[in-house]
Amino acid sequence: MASGFFSVSSPAHAAVAICVALLLVDTAHARLMHFKAEIENAGQHPQARPLVGGAWARTRDLRQSMDEVVHDAVGHRHREATDVRIEQLEETLRPIYNALPKNRNNAVDHATVRYLLHRYFVSEHAMYIKGLEPGGEHWNSSSPATILEDRIPMYVQQLFEQKLHNAGFNLHEVAVFAATIEHILHKESNERLKRAYELSNFSLNQKITHDQLANVVYAYFAITMTQADTSSWTVETTKEVLRKTAHDDANWPSYKEFLDRIRTATVGQMGALGFTVTFEVASKVIQSFTEQFGRFQDSGCRRMDKALASAADAGPGRMKLSTFYNLGTEFGEKAKYLDRLGALDTSVPNAPRMMIANYINSAANCLASTGLYSICCIDQCEALLGQLERDIAAPHATPNKIAALVKDLPSGTVSAPRQLSDSLLNKLDAIATSNNGHIPLHGRLFAQWMHHAYPNECAFPNPVTARTPLTSAEWLGETGDEPMYTAEEREKYARDSRVWEMTSKVKDLSGGDLSETLPWIEGEELVAHHTRASFGHELRVLFRGLAFTGLLFSVGLHLSKTISAGRAAWWGVSEKAKPSAM
Repeated sequence: MASGFFSVSSPAHAAVAICVALLLVDTAHARLMHFKAEIENAGQHPQARPLVGGAWARTRDLRQSMDEVVHDAVGHRHREATDVRIEQLEETLRPIYNALPKNRNNAVDHATVRYLLHRYFVSEHAMYIKGLEPGGEHWNSSSPATILEDRIPMYVQQLFEQKLHNAGFNLHEVAVFAATIEHILHKESNERLKRAYELSNFSLNQKITHDQLANVVYAYFAITMTQADTSSWTVETTKEVLRKTAHDDANWPSYKEFLDRIRTATVGQMGALGFTVTFEVASKVIQSFTEQFGRFQDSGCRRMDKALASAADAGPGRMKLSTFYNLGTEFGEKAKYLDRLGALDTSVPNAPRMMIANYINSAANCLASTGLYSICCIDQCEALLGQLERDIAAPHATPNKIAALVKDLPSGTVSAPRQLSDSLLNKLDAIATSNNGHIPLHGRLFAQWMHHAYPNECAFPNPVTARTPLTSAEWLGETGDEPMYTAEEREKYARDSRVWEMTSKVKDLSGGDLSETLPWIEGEELVAHHTRASFGHELRVLFRGLAFTGLLFSVGLHLSKTISAGRAAWWGVSEKAKPSAM
């Protein structure tokens, strides 16, 4: 018996018809569930992505293939540990990921991934990864995948690039990318460890004692902290550098204590205490050092921060250059270098002021630098913005929502609860007015507002320029000019600064509101900007979806009749097959 699309003339044909029907029902259900998720997501994030359309825009899910190639890159032997690490990273990254603007695929694009990963490595490890940090540019000026170049197999990099520039990354894929960067960091650390073995006169396959391991770790530290080329170092050079460090660097005792503590703890965790250790054990020690050193050295940043904040005398979060240069020999960066760092407030004519948060977070205070990253101070504004992201869980919020959260959000120098000034509230409203009633959390104007609200923690966001901030070594290499004043130059500049400051006038206070003394520069710069799809586009996609659903219903109804006929045919065959009654 023929019936429409199928000819159901046998039990086998009937079974095939049933399977096809079930498959189409499953497909329809999946489409409808995806459509339902689109609508729910649009309700939560009205400007983050279109109402519909994204469900069909994502034509290929690369999660499995991304996982596979990353495991190939790091080695299947470490697969279980890598999987666990990716899960940990997902949980760590989730709050900021949820608050970031998404594209039409409900994913983050390459600029947003770069921004997210930069913040993660700074807040967790005090690492400014080269290629992730903005460096005075827009976040979309380059792809974060470029940092993988020549460090992992080409096909892995190409997969990341393809995914970033097409659909974007979901949370899992961002975590995979972060884990890949961590793997590269550990790989680079191992190369320096091999050099430390060589400069300690040990071979890589040689088992060494704990005292010998200590010397290897010290040699590794010397290589890492020295920004000069170490390719010509010998065993004797390394010993001399360490002797000089112990004699000249007042921080060496605390560094040594930290290195010894990391070494003992890691060796103990690996069950190697009391035994000679292999290169693999030494590698684990260095991995622990890499992960923890940034937070350890940030204690020095906090002491410096406290000293500067207590001496602030030129408005919130600011100090006169004459005061800065009189604080001690460690504070002697030349004014033009401070300007290149973005640490000078030049809004008062002829009397530049040093912005404390900008200076603390600048490249001038990076303690160590490798080919891949620099160890710098942890941005204290990160914790404040992170708390707002957790509370808001969206890319934007109303002025009232932000004001209610910030008045109860304390910092190291701001008590809570507090009454926000009229100036702060008016600026919030102004930002919202230019953004359809909502304030983007990840733009320059809100960062500027946070600087006004927390001037000692949040840096002033200078408008994007073509001038990349430089470390002191990079400044010297580019300009040929020493970044620091000599003692005599510092004293002269301090005297000259006092003359300028006495003849300059800081903006009058408005009702005692100190934030009114701070500059405000208009001009928004968003991390990512995704325009909402037009209403006409949404209707076309909606009708297409409804038409597809109608088609499935029609086919399903037709198949239902076909299946009924098939069942009848089946039972007819069965009846004929029965033996006749005697």
